[in-house]
Amino acid sequence: MTGVVTVVVLVVAGTRPNAELEALYAFFGLVLAVPVLAFTVAAVGCLRWGRTAPRRAARASFALGVVELVLAAALLWGVVVAVQGYGEFAPWRSPLLLPALVVAGIGGGAVVGAARTLRAG
Repeated sequence: MTGVVTVVVLVVAGTRPNAELEALYAFFGLVLAVPVLAFTVAAVGCLRWGRTAPRRAARASFALGVVELVLAAALLWGVVVAVQGYGEFAPWRSPLLLPALVVAGIGGGAVVGAARTLRAG
């Protein structure tokens, strides 16, 4: 993996002063695009299976809900780290608080709804 980054940096390095940083951002952007694409495909499949295969949709919704809860936990950890640097307890000052709460609510709702559907049979 570092070989790919090295090749990209060597190709772009002579043209712009911040080429190394730009190449690193592009590499991590591509690495991040794969899970986002997989999540999107699973979400679209979950929406399409809603009427035709409700149990399959519920299983996909459960898996996506768990992924959202893990993301919410990571965002909340960022809030905790940010609050420690403020010098006073003020979590509302962190820009990560609202997205963390929204993602946690959506993920929790998806998990609960999928569990109800799977339990109902």
